[in-house]
Amino acid sequence: MMRLSRLADFAVVLMTHVAQHPERVHTASDAAVATQLPAPTVAKVMAQLCREGLLVSGADICYLASELLASSEPCLWSASCTVCGICR
Repeated sequence: MMRLSRLADFAVVLMTHVAQHPERVHTASDAAVATQLPAPTVAKVMAQLCREGLLVSGADICYLASELLASSEPCLWSASCTVCGICR
């Protein structure tokens, strides 16, 4: 049996939610409603996922990093993007 911390469990739930809807832009508040998790905790976990490179954020929205890397479109945040490599 694998034991996860509460925040790790929330991260798995959030990544699953984002992966199930890759075409959508995800805000912390929308993700909190969709997953029925506490909004402040969702914001904290999503910020950590962005810092670790699993999500890409800008202007309070998030995408899966893999979706941005696979995209041929330029990044929405080209001035500050450090993840996708398309912008640089």
